Amino acid sequence: MRQNPVKHALRNGQSVFGVFNAMASSGLSELLGRSGFDFVILDTEHGPGTTESVEDMVRAVEIGGCVPIVRVASSDRRDILKALDAGAFGIQVPMVETAEDVERILRYGKYWPIGQRGLAFSTKAGAYSTCDKQEHLRTSNSETLLVVQVETLKAVSNLDEILGAGIAGPYGQCIDVVFVGLSDLSHSMGLPGQVSHPEVQKAAETVLHKCKEAGVPMGTIVGSSADARTWMDRGVLYFTTTAPGLLLNACKDFMSGVGR
Repeated sequence: MRQNPVKHALRNGQSVFGVFNAMASSGLSELLGRSGFDFVILDTEHGPGTTESVEDMVRAVEIGGCVPIVRVASSDRRDILKALDAGAFGIQVPMVETAEDVERILRYGKYWPIGQRGLAFSTKAGAYSTCDKQEHLRTSNSETLLVVQVETLKAVSNLDEILGAGIAGPYGQCIDVVFVGLSDLSHSMGLPGQVSHPEVQKAAETVLHKCKEAGVPMGTIVGSSADARTWMDRGVLYFTTTAPGLLLNACKDFMSGVGR
């Protein structure tokens, strides 16, 4: 694995911007990779991507000169292993609610001595056995981005434990971003879809405050550049938007411009 520019930008306190692609299309993935984003998240939680299509999409994002990240379906070993073996430069893990969840992510997402990630050099990640094996082990541990999604009230209430498990171990900060999933958070609060509701925003601000105290970047999803600027002013560094949202807005703008 080469150097991960997204991880290094975050460590230097710089904002990074990415886009979710839940469509199993290598062509769209390459296009997004060429569109100026810092990273593309290939979404296997809500998207139909298979192990094979994800590897093709990872390759397409790289061709576009961008950083490929996979949102895995869960923190299970198989989901994490398949994404990393496909060559993803990072994983984004949904529904993280406890310290045990974080420990499982580290166990499956990092090689020894941090974790017990399944070891095979014959994968795309291992350059099909052509890599320097020790260099692969070292750089995979240092450069792989690990993002945990906090998106329930349980997760917010357990945030101190979640952060502690991710940064206070013998190997220091291993979790790179805490990502607030506003939609699911609103759902867990009995306010489904009301991401701008004061109570939902208050919970997100609680996460942001604790992340700042712990020195861990926070991320969230935004629907527009104006939304991103608002969160940037609050200190958020890791931003995502969605490919369907961007495409739909562009189509609407075009048709509005021609009077339709």
